[in-house]
Amino acid sequence: MSEPQTARELLERMVKGYNPSAYSSDTEVMFQFTGAEKSTYYLKIENGRCTLHQGELSFCKLTLEVDTATWRSILDGEIPWNIMARNFIIKGNNFALLAKFPQVFGF
Repeated sequence: MSEPQTARELLERMVKGYNPSAYSSDTEVMFQFTGAEKSTYYLKIENGRCTLHQGELSFCKLTLEVDTATWRSILDGEIPWNIMARNFIIKGNNFALLAKFPQVFGF
């Protein structure tokens, strides 16, 4: 993408790309953005829908701590999706969802 996007806009792209046939179990994924834009959001998957929320959850089975610019590069395909590349910090244990991120969120 040619224009920089905010963390919220990046996550809105993921919500729009959500594919319930790739992952439909109820869960939340929290994003703790670092770098120039510090913010926290979470995606809630429930009843086959994905919604975006601002703020922190007290408990989450999957949290990604990532620089906003790095996440933008991943979504734009400039950095290949590789959960072992250490482009972000993973907290939690929902690795089934994490492994399928490109299929679930369409990037």
